[in-house]
Amino acid sequence: MTITGLDVTQETVMSDEFVSDLASVTGDDGRFIREVSAHYQKFHKDSIGLDGFYVHDSSAVAFALRPDLFETEKGPIRVVTDGIAKGQTILRPAGRKFPPGAWDDRQVQSICVGVDSASLLDFYRDTIVG
Repeated sequence: MTITGLDVTQETVMSDEFVSDLASVTGDDGRFIREVSAHYQKFHKDSIGLDGFYVHDSSAVAFALRPDLFETEKGPIRVVTDGIAKGQTILRPAGRKFPPGAWDDRQVQSICVGVDSASLLDFYRDTIVG
């Protein structure tokens, strides 16, 4: 299992220019992507002034197909369920020793910690263009 969290998926943005180019180059497929993305583009523009939208789901799929585009780390992972860090994912790096405690029963997993955004967008475009 590999986690591709929002901190990593937010590193890649499909700008309006990118989506417009995709629509002009790929015909119906690109126009469909532009149409279904319009709501997200508007939301991100209105809420945070972003020219485009994050590629959360596409990043997770891209990891399955091109894991070389991502930087990963391994170790037991926990998700905080209360307090100030509620919802945050915490990794104990593999090999790091801690006193006995809350990490003892956790299996080693992989988590994405970075992405080559430019290459991810190239891969996305190349996949759609065919």
